[in-house]
Amino acid sequence: METLAVPADERAALLLKLENGQPWDSLNPSATFSTEEISLSGLPVEKRTYADGSVSVTGVAASDSSTSIDALIEPSAQGVAVPFASISECAIAGAAGDTIYSNCYVFHGTGIVTLSFRADYITGGGTTPDSVSNPWDEANLLVGYSLAGESLSITRAAETSTLPAEIRYRVQGTLFGPFPTTMEVSLRLQVKDGIAQATV
Repeated sequence: METLAVPADERAALLLKLENGQPWDSLNPSATFSTEEISLSGLPVEKRTYADGSVSVTGVAASDSSTSIDALIEPSAQGVAVPFASISECAIAGAAGDTIYSNCYVFHGTGIVTLSFRADYITGGGTTPDSVSNPWDEANLLVGYSLAGESLSITRAAETSTLPAEIRYRVQGTLFGPFPTTMEVSLRLQVKDGIAQATV
């Protein structure tokens, strides 16, 4: 939270809120937020700030396979970890005008929820629809929650004229505390018109 410029008093209030069994607004899919474009580890990302001061960050995937997620989530020299949604570590090949991305690592992290999975996707170069396949190796870390359910599935194998090809990793958790609350968060790999992105 310090990395994302959450003021110290708001950080303390958020931790107290979690200790009292109350979920942060950033975990509520219907909560309102303001947005701003910022840069994390040299990558452009969208920062969402919610009414209670909690934040989430989403980044659009780059096609450069040299960018490793390890460089983004491991502590830096200043001891800071960077949470956001990203796609990295893809092995890239080409065939018949298509670009094939294999074994991609899809990741999302906030202060209390971390999700990831691996998958393949193809961008068709305008001749064939973009598609996704082979989701596997899902993992999650929930701080202050117990895992209540999870699923990893292909929502849409190939893009349509209006919708992206999509893989969705859905996790439900129950908040520890005197008033158990269930939250749900999803990490999606979406591919359309030659562009892949990780969204939550």
